Amino acid sequence: MVRDARAGQAAVLLVEGEAGIGKSRLVQSLISEAHAVRVTVFRGEAHPFERTHPFGVLADALGLRRRSPDPRRATIGRLLAGDAGRPAAGGAPDLRYQIVEEILELLEASCAEAPAVVVLEDIHWADDSTLLAFRAVVRRLAHVPLLLVASLRPSPRSAELDQLLTDVIEAGARLVRLGALGPDEVRALACAELGVAPGPELMAVLAKAGGNPLWVVEILRSLADEGRLSPGGMTSGVALAELPASFREVVIRRLRYLSEPTLSLLRVAAVLGDSVPVADLAAVARREPGAAAG
Repeated sequence: MVRDARAGQAAVLLVEGEAGIGKSRLVQSLISEAHAVRVTVFRGEAHPFERTHPFGVLADALGLRRRSPDPRRATIGRLLAGDAGRPAAGGAPDLRYQIVEEILELLEASCAEAPAVVVLEDIHWADDSTLLAFRAVVRRLAHVPLLLVASLRPSPRSAELDQLLTDVIEAGARLVRLGALGPDEVRALACAELGVAPGPELMAVLAKAGGNPLWVVEILRSLADEGRLSPGGMTSGVALAELPASFREVVIRRLRYLSEPTLSLLRVAAVLGDSVPVADLAAVARREPGAAAG
């Protein structure tokens, strides 16, 4: 797809997967490929605390700041900030559309100079203005050498994002869904981290990661930090079902974006076991099955 963009084609790539499954690693590989063939790269990353920040991830990717040395970017930056006595981007619908037009002109001008890749990571956190601009880029810049890349999780997702994904996929966007690693892949990852093949006890512990490469690596690091890994890739003094205490802290930090009701449900599920029927989870948590499944 990078080579196609360099050859003058427009395309959209969506990379979907749960947290830690490898989306950023795949996107970084794509960026490296783009740099290798001299394709311009613009990259931005959305954050949970920026869900009300108009055009936040696009402004990050394209450098849309009032004090940008590029006059066109500086103009858009002033519009975003609500300079010249005008309301900020989130305050007036007509201003949002004006900013979208300015972004389209900026990208079109940039692609006239050189093919480009625009990477927007974690767009499940993006605000509605960003999704509006995303849709406009897909629909109106199909004639320029631009590869638009977005990474996202299966959840949380707004209804607006779901509709956007449906529309762009129908328009020809490519969707890559990253799944869990299999046992052989987990073993290969552990071997790469340790320098030796993991023993059966360690593999049993790593199975708790559910094939998520981030959790595999974090478990290994937590075990190493606690001095519970032997040079031969075996665990030392650890039960097969036991995870290191420091790993639990990592999990809690990475799940803090979830709502308290969701975290409460996860605590119940963790007590019940690795695989829990929704009906049992709902009964113990005293919730309706539909609410527990959602």
